[in-house]
Amino acid sequence: MTLARRMAALIVAAALTTIGIGAVQLATAESAYAASCTGAMCLYENTNYGGSRTQAPTGVCAIYPDLKNQSFNDKASSITNRAKYTQSFWIDKNYAGSRLNVAPYVSVANLKDVSWNDKISSAITTG
Repeated sequence: MTLARRMAALIVAAALTTIGIGAVQLATAESAYAASCTGAMCLYENTNYGGSRTQAPTGVCAIYPDLKNQSFNDKASSITNRAKYTQSFWIDKNYAGSRLNVAPYVSVANLKDVSWNDKISSAITTG
């Protein structure tokens, strides 16, 4: 893992700790699971990037005020951020409630580790 990616992972961990969700295990998006994600960001139904997924396209800013429209409201158990931009997720639709930011090229294998399992309802992604 490059120094820049380690720093990004530390920044995300620090940010998550700051908002009260404790330590988090992070993985880079360069691992084998990333091959299944072709978008800027992927949400997976199961931990460790398994099960069904929904993804945001690369090269654009995508807004998802209600992930129910993608049949993915309150279903995400892991996240891959393959973009060079931070991806933002909210606990409620229309970007309300608590927010989770995932730094560039960082993934979360198990959202239970950060108390966000099956809680994401809206997102803004930039690819």
